[in-house]
Amino acid sequence: MRQRPAGHITNLPGVTPTFVIAAYHRLFETEKSVRKLPSGRFQARYQGPDGVDRPAPETSATKTDAEVWLTRTEAQILDDDR
Repeated sequence: MRQRPAGHITNLPGVTPTFVIAAYHRLFETEKSVRKLPSGRFQARYQGPDGVDRPAPETSATKTDAEVWLTRTEAQILDDDR
C-alpha cells in the first residue's frame, strides 16, 4: 500500500477512507463554508439541522484542518440522528 503523507486525513485517529467519502457526500446536503480570516487562519461554519448558522468554536491553522472539523461535525450530527 502506498504511504500517505503525515498530514493526510486518513492518518487521523478514527478516520477511515469510507468515513471520509460518506461524510463528504453528506456535507453537500447542508450549507457549509471555510473562509480565510485577515489573520491568515481559517474559520469553518455550517448550517445546522435547525437552519441556524454555526461557526467552529475555534479557528484552524490550515484550510484542511477546518474541512476536517466540518467532516467530523457532520458525522457527529448524523450519528445523533440515528
